[in-house]
Amino acid sequence: MSSQAYFPTALGKVANKGSIVPGDTLTVQCDWEKFNRKASPRWIYIDNLVAERRVTGDNDFRLIARYKPFVPEGPDKRITSIPPGRQWEINFVSGDTQNSKDYSITIYIKDVAVSDAGRYRCTYYDYDTNALIESDPFTVLPPQDSRIVDKESVGTNEVFTVTCDIQKFGENDYPESNQVKGMTTERKLSGADSYEIMARFTPFDTTEDMKREMKTPPGRQWNVQFSGSDTNTNRDTIRERERNRKYTASE
Repeated sequence: MSSQAYFPTALGKVANKGSIVPGDTLTVQCDWEKFNRKASPRWIYIDNLVAERRVTGDNDFRLIARYKPFVPEGPDKRITSIPPGRQWEINFVSGDTQNSKDYSITIYIKDVAVSDAGRYRCTYYDYDTNALIESDPFTVLPPQDSRIVDKESVGTNEVFTVTCDIQKFGENDYPESNQVKGMTTERKLSGADSYEIMARFTPFDTTEDMKREMKTPPGRQWNVQFSGSDTNTNRDTIRERERNRKYTASE
């Protein structure tokens, strides 16, 4: 009977923070505790331990760093992919090459920005079973601002702005990928039984008229803007903004 090594089933977080704090440092770490395997052979040969991320604008995960502990020292043993102009610190830990639990990659992403928000994960190639093992992706959200209106109260004939974008949604409701089918802005006026549509943005509709829908009440002056710089693949955050709208007492 072969010996078995039992590892914790509780996953460690790939990143140390669940949301971006501009100018701060985000730590990303890949090691054995990021993978959920109840039992594995005693001697596991990890080849290609990789840290990856998928941020806005990416169709798939991109390599941040790769560690190949069993190849000779050289340029292929430790590979990093740091974006131009960024100051990242990347550390590789080897320990005992017979003990897979010692291998790790730690990335310190300094001076983080909104563009660093996305999904981070770890992968490794299990040389013993010829299988690629992936960790659960960990979502790092952009700075959260859940307010959709710029004023809590307004007077007659004043102007206020209503903004709907991905950043208005909490971690539990955040989209699993960058593919957002559509977004709708609604309101429920005093005395109304239900919400009514103000504007809708569906970038994947086949015609331009269907992509952008506005429900401006008769006689009202609303300025509605739709923003999504790549509406063919929807790689960027969809924004639906209604601004310069004069408020009346009925609203």
